[in-house]
Amino acid sequence: HNLPFVVTDHFTKMVPILFPDSLITKKYASGKTKTTQLIKGGLATNLDDEVAEKCRNQPFGLMCDETNDQGDDKNFVILVRLYEEEEMAMKTRFLDMPTCNIGSAENLFNCLDESFRKRGISWNNVVAYNSDNASVMKGRKNSVYSRIVQWQPNVVDMDCICHFANLAVGSAMKMFPLPVEDFAKRKEEYKEFQEFTNVDPLKILKLCLTRWLALQKCIGRTLQQWPALQAYFNSYEDMEKKGCVRRVGQLLADPEMKLYFKFLQFILAPLASFNTAFQSED
Repeated sequence: HNLPFVVTDHFTKMVPILFPDSLITKKYASGKTKTTQLIKGGLATNLDDEVAEKCRNQPFGLMCDETNDQGDDKNFVILVRLYEEEEMAMKTRFLDMPTCNIGSAENLFNCLDESFRKRGISWNNVVAYNSDNASVMKGRKNSVYSRIVQWQPNVVDMDCICHFANLAVGSAMKMFPLPVEDFAKRKEEYKEFQEFTNVDPLKILKLCLTRWLALQKCIGRTLQQWPALQAYFNSYEDMEKKGCVRRVGQLLADPEMKLYFKFLQFILAPLASFNTAFQSED
């Protein structure tokens, strides 16, 4: 159920209370540390062997991605897409997630190759490769994909359709006027204008360029806050306004700009559904 391991610290205390007449539950103890080790040292090993055996004996697709977390270590996620006869369906399975702090094409491929080697998986079984469109992953001459081709010349490059859809939208939006910039710098003052215009006190969402579904939410939130934003940017005399503030105020006052936002809100909905469908587990 995607619960964090820390839940077991509370669950282990709750078990004796739920079953007070059981001698077994009185001795039950499995907190975060023990549960983590049971999964990593016990269950994970068996599951890893099962996936590796299937990869050794049948063709499969390969999917890779490098994490962009801000922690000390960066991980390289390796998934496989294969047919499972037991369920008579194609399934995506986790294979490995080695640490790779230097994200060069050579290092990433070496991590991938090492994961294959220690499991006895042949490159000949790899029939397809999928990742994002970053040059380090998909470049023609110096990438993870170019190195895979050296071992398996017949591998098919399955381009990331979500990235292509995102690039298409970005290209189309270049035909629009300049987007409305980051509005609320002075949050407390802005709250007063939200109350004055009877607008729900919601934050202005910041667009994250690496999140495909973020743009539609940002557009919707901006439209929702439009009256308060317009009042906020028009609250100062023209002489007190900086150039960028004056420009945003002019854009907010332009009915055509609001029509662009409404159009984007409408047209981006199918794209969001499209991306969600390709990221779902079904």
